[in-house]
Amino acid sequence: MRIYLSVFTMLLLISCSAPTAPYFKEMSDIQVQNLSLKNVTLESKLIYHNPNLIGATVVNANTDISVNGINVGRVEQNQKIDVPANSDFELPIVISFPPKDIFKSKGLLRSALQVISNEKADVVYKGMMTIRVAGVEFNIPVDYEDEVILKNN
Repeated sequence: MRIYLSVFTMLLLISCSAPTAPYFKEMSDIQVQNLSLKNVTLESKLIYHNPNLIGATVVNANTDISVNGINVGRVEQNQKIDVPANSDFELPIVISFPPKDIFKSKGLLRSALQVISNEKADVVYKGMMTIRVAGVEFNIPVDYEDEVILKNN
């Protein structure tokens, strides 16, 4: 006996399955937006993918950022963000900090020279994002490291 399912029935069966956890894909567009002796502003985007056939909601996201092994701050996103079904989505990250924080062990003159000499810095993003899909919450870790040249774009 063969059973034929209508397209509607197949979609109903698929949509009734348990939701799948969205996942972190990559960090994109890490850029230095401002660089001076008093302030450094880094901008980037966390790219995620929602593999579900239904939309989701970002409940919150918290990311600690360190530069050259020194914690320069925490970015907290507590505003709910709607995420489309079966698509990539971005969470922008912007953080500002004084450059002396990441170069303080080397003295003020050395810090100034590093800031104006396009020196590389190790930037690490670690955190967690909570996303809700069909009433189920998933905690998705962020663990990304990159080398960024400290210069104005």
